[in-house]
Amino acid sequence: MDDLQLAQSYTGWRAYANSKLANVLFTRALAARIDSAQVVVHAMHPGVVSTRFGLNNGRRGRLMRRVMDVVAITPEAGVDTLVWLCSNNAAGRTSGDYWVARTRVQPSDAARNAALANALWTRSAALAHLDADALIAASGAAGEPVVP
Repeated sequence: MDDLQLAQSYTGWRAYANSKLANVLFTRALAARIDSAQVVVHAMHPGVVSTRFGLNNGRRGRLMRRVMDVVAITPEAGVDTLVWLCSNNAAGRTSGDYWVARTRVQPSDAARNAALANALWTRSAALAHLDADALIAASGAAGEPVVP
């Protein structure tokens, strides 16, 4: 939490991995703060999608891209779960879940760490100079109060 922007030890792959974990943590922290009868949030993994991802990460990135392209799906297939989440009633019955191929799955232990999710929420709000909890309360979408 002290170096979210990796100013002390940046690598592209570390930044990517951290951002994926942060997406799930932030989604879970947001879901804990809002009334799911009004707003539903989920995180999802599109799969390995055939894009230009990794090509700007040097020789290693270009090699990884070639390997990923062997099993990669099309961008259209990559958005399938996202579109499904936006239009499926079953997905709207819960909030804060992690989805892969239209299936709710349990994320990693780190991604289920509520204390880490709350710490990320607090740190992100501070970096953005926002009182995110006050903004949610003012929106009328707040759920039960969250104790960090």
